Amino acid sequence: GGTIALSGRLSHQKLVLTDVNLGLKAQKIKITSDKLFTVKVDSVNLAYVLKRKDRYLLSGAVGFGNSKLTKNFDFQSILPWANSVKQVNTSLPPIASQTDLDVKVIGGDSLWVDNNIARIRMSADLGVIGSGARPNLAGQMVIQEGYLIYLDRRFTVQQGQLYFADPNKLNPD
Repeated sequence: GGTIALSGRLSHQKLVLTDVNLGLKAQKIKITSDKLFTVKVDSVNLAYVLKRKDRYLLSGAVGFGNSKLTKNFDFQSILPWANSVKQVNTSLPPIASQTDLDVKVIGGDSLWVDNNIARIRMSADLGVIGSGARPNLAGQMVIQEGYLIYLDRRFTVQQGQLYFADPNKLNPD
């Protein structure tokens, strides 16, 4: 459900982009995957523009509505993965490292983790910064209420805050 509108222009000369000015607007988008997640996006307003010869900027805002992570976790299934180390393919298209990010992510107070290990309601006021090749977060997430299950014990969460202040890497406080 919802609406999505894309507008703008792309110009090139011999397959090299010489001008980019794209806009994306969306409202009331709902994406659901049974037993995994439900994401409601209230609004999206993004722009992708050419800043100078080979630098692009993706900027704007995304506002989330009532969204839930509902995937149950089976720790036994994680163990084989955690015991092996694999080389990750890090080759990305050049445009990823040429694109700077400045996107505001607003999560109201209805972001949920609701599964076998937690039931937590959060809000988010984040910025996605960095580049397409090395994205990062800035801002904060606040836990409003909830509980965690750890070693068959239930712990009530009265409050919690995650601060993303390191502009160079994902390193929350």
